[in-house]
Formats: sequence, C-alpha cells, structure tokens
Amino acid sequence: MSSRLRLSQCGLAAGKRARMHRILYQHGLGNGTALFLPYDQGLEHGPRDFFADPIAADPRYIIRLALEGGFNGIAVQIGLAEKFYWDYAGEVPLILKLNGKTDIPSDERALSSLHASVEDAVRLGADAVGYTLYVGSPAQDADFAQYRTVRQDAQRLGMPLIVWAYPRGEAIEHKGGKDSFYAVHYAARVASERSSAVTCGSATATTRCVSSPSCGRSSRSTRRRKEAVMKALVVYESMFGNTEAIARAVAERLEMNFDVIVAEVNAMPTARDADLLVVGAPTHAFSLSRPRTRADAARHGTVKAGAAAVGIREYLDCSPRLTEIHAAAFDTKVKKPALPGSAARKAYRRLRRLGCHMVTDAMSFHVTDMTGPLVDGEQERARRWADLIAATVLAGRRSAPTT
Repeated sequence: MSSRLRLSQCGLAAGKRARMHRILYQHGLGNGTALFLPYDQGLEHGPRDFFADPIAADPRYIIRLALEGGFNGIAVQIGLAEKFYWDYAGEVPLILKLNGKTDIPSDERALSSLHASVEDAVRLGADAVGYTLYVGSPAQDADFAQYRTVRQDAQRLGMPLIVWAYPRGEAIEHKGGKDSFYAVHYAARVASERSSAVTCGSATATTRCVSSPSCGRSSRSTRRRKEAVMKALVVYESMFGNTEAIARAVAERLEMNFDVIVAEVNAMPTARDADLLVVGAPTHAFSLSRPRTRADAARHGTVKAGAAAVGIREYLDCSPRLTEIHAAAFDTKVKKPALPGSAARKAYRRLRRLGCHMVTDAMSFHVTDMTGPLVDGEQERARRWADLIAATVLAGRRSAPTT
C-alpha cells in the first residue's frame, strides 16, 4: 500500500498549509483523512430533500451535526454561512461553496454560477472553498473560465480549493451516462489536471456517508471510525433496481458493525483498503452478465443510464489480488423451481481465486420476473444474511492473535 504524502511534502504556501493542517489534523479523526458534510441541497435540489426529515431543513441542526459527528468540515453556500456559521466559528471548519444552481432547468447545458468569492471565504474565516465543475456540458468553456478565476484567487490568498467534478450534459448520455465509470473518471481527471487541491468524483461511494440527515447515526458512525472499526465495501450491478435494493439492505445491516461504502459497479471502486467485500449481481443466462446479456435485458424495461456499461464480471476481471480480505457474493434471479445457474456462485469462485477469504456460501435472492419486483421478504432475508456475514468476520477478528 502506498504511503500518504505529508503536508510538508506537498509544496504548499504557508496559508494553504495552515488551513489544510487545521482541517486534516485538528478536526475529524486527526489522521490526515477528511470527511465533509455538504449542505447545499436547498439550492441544488429544492425542498424535496427535507420532506422525509423536516428537522434537516434547519441549518443550525446541520452545523451541530457536523460538530457532534466529528466531521472535518461543513460545506455551505454564503447565505447560510453569514446567517448561521458565526455561532460555531472555529469549532468546525467552514468550506464556503462558491457556486451552485437549481435543478429546475435540465442538466443538458449545466452551469453553476458564482454566488461568492474567495475573499468572502477569508472574511468568514473559512478553511477552504468549494467549486462545482460540470465536465462535458455545452457550457463547460464558461465553467472553465469561471473556475480559472477562482483557482487564481485561491492560490493568491492561500485558500485550499475543493472541486466537486460531475459529468453532465447531453453529450455525456451518449458516452455511457453520467454514472458510468468513463464519465466519472473523466470528470475527476479534468478537475485534477486543472490544479485543484482536492478532487471529489460523483460516484455514489463518495457521497453516501456525508448526506444523511440523521445526527444520531452519523455520530455513531464517527465514533466507530475512531475505534478503528473494520471497513466494508458493497459493490452491486443492477439494471432494474432489484439487486441494488438487496445491496442496500445488506449495507444497512452491516453498518451496525462496519464502516460501509456502497458503490455501483460502474464506479469501479477499489477494494484495496476494505476488510470485507460484498458483491452482488443479477443472474444472466445462468451466470454473471456479459455486455450482450445486459443489452438483451435492457430491451425488456427501462434501465438506469450507463447500467449496461460494465458488470461484476468485468470488475473482478480487473481486480488485483485481494489476499486477507473477507468476501461474500449474492445474486438476484427469477424464482422458478430447479432453475439452474447462479451469478453469485460464479462471483464466489472468482473472489476465491483472487485470494479472498469467503465467509459464507453464495446467496440468491429472488425476483418475480426479469425486471422484478423482489419477492416479498427478500430484503429482510438479506439483512439476516448480512448479520451472518458480520458475525463470522467479527468472530474471526476476535480470535486472531494480537501482536
């Protein structure tokens, strides 16, 4: 495993290094890693994000969540920063979000306009600024010009710059869709090569643990991380949503004992740092899917953009050796008596060849038809299966010799 660079090795100006040190070593875990809580849904998504949990519409509640949950910083727009942050200034780092847009217009010509400046961030005591960059949009030339000005100001004033890079625009849909590995990787690459201090991609895995409105759950999650909790990665391939539903049920239960990341296979997440890897896929033609079988399946219903681009087969084919990692595999398949074949069994064998320690047999969960839905009770059965996985892994950890 490659070692992480120290700030002293990064050639940072004094102001930027001081702010990065506060973020990385005086807040959160204090070990050089960072977990941020973004709170710009009111502008970006409108009121719908607060219907399920109305208290999340209260900015003071969210800032307390960032503080009590041990986050390394909270990212907000300038209006909320000026109205509410001063009560907590110095207690949790502020990342001032400089631009944003509503979701009322379509994303075909996406562009987030500037609402604040780096000078505003300095005035408010921010430790970093944030910028949303849309790669692939017809408006990207204007976006790049706007970003260049922000980058220059951040460099001049010693302000760390965090870029949220997203593939957007009508052309992206013709290249696998905004959630495809190609598009996400391209967006992150563009942001990185344009000299951002920190680059965040748009894959599901990068946003799961920072968007929950539940203060209690976030605080528990942070305390578990401080206790060196084991890490689990759940990777799923899903065309009609059924395999995803099982994956999320598994992840939900694993979160009781693990720090969990859930990722769609298109994101091609690395399992290098995971203690447990769980993969899930639909059974196609008695096995793991192939490009041809995914294309055939797509003709039977509406599928998510980019869902047919890559599958668990390709993900495991590209994987390095995964020795000392626990693993489990599941699939979804139509419930028919004596129906042969199982994607889970194929994935199980591939994981074992990669060096994984398989903690349980391959598991199948059933759908009523090719496009679903799941048979009643399958999500609860998935939670019980996750309990078995967790108990097996944790029992092995407790029995392992200490040094």
